[in-house]
Amino acid sequence: MTNRGFPVNDPSGRSGLFQAIRTDVTLHLRGGLYVIGLVVSVLLALPLALLVPVSFLDRAIPVFILLGIGSTTMLYIAALILSERADGTLNAALVSPLSISNFIAAKLISLNLLVLFETVITLSLLQAWIALQSQTGPPISLFDLGFGLIGLATLYLMLGLGLVVRFSSLTDFLVPVLLISAVIQAPALHFLSLFEHWGLL
Repeated sequence: MTNRGFPVNDPSGRSGLFQAIRTDVTLHLRGGLYVIGLVVSVLLALPLALLVPVSFLDRAIPVFILLGIGSTTMLYIAALILSERADGTLNAALVSPLSISNFIAAKLISLNLLVLFETVITLSLLQAWIALQSQTGPPISLFDLGFGLIGLATLYLMLGLGLVVRFSSLTDFLVPVLLISAVIQAPALHFLSLFEHWGLL
């Protein structure tokens, strides 16, 4: 029996991808990544709520999301790959019927779900704080935000995946990833009006 050209139980097809995504999400839940994501969300929402005027939030929110994604996504995928390499899971996955493309896609999709979770929590906390102040927050296009968020997170995840294969520990990985993150996140200086220059756009 097939499903749109893919065998139902084919690990290299769609069923294998969906199973890999479910497995990764389950491991993220058990490993506490969603708890970490919740903490990150609170840490992002607090300075936005307490330090940034409501009139400036339309510029500050994208910047903080950019900084948050850049600070977490590459670390998430690096920690996962290094952990799976250490306990032998990575080698087992590479020789399993699951294709390399599905293995990578499952990592990208499952971690994008985590990033979306973080962002939704951050924005929800921020909107709740604004409502408590009897003010109106900036309008947010969920479609534009979601589309941009997934694209940005995927970029960071692919960069992290490409970098981590060269390292055997997370501490060794931190130096190059921090340098790359600093370059990628430099536009934040412009949007926060700290250093405005066309080269940062």
